[in-house]
Amino acid sequence: MTRIVELTCGALRCLVAPECGGSLAGVWLDSVPILRPATEEQLERGDAEFLSGFPLVPYSNRIADAAFR
Repeated sequence: MTRIVELTCGALRCLVAPECGGSLAGVWLDSVPILRPATEEQLERGDAEFLSGFPLVPYSNRIADAAFR
């Protein structure tokens, strides 16, 4: 199972997947999803492309050919 870190601030809750490059596994305000939650299968694959968001560090803009190696 992929390790998940939960961050909360009042009614805002965010799940971070460190093994997926720090990608967001979901963001909720109360029980309403703000960003698409990741499925267990997506987390197990470790493919950031299918998660809610991923850090663009050290890149801050577009990636050449819209792909990662």
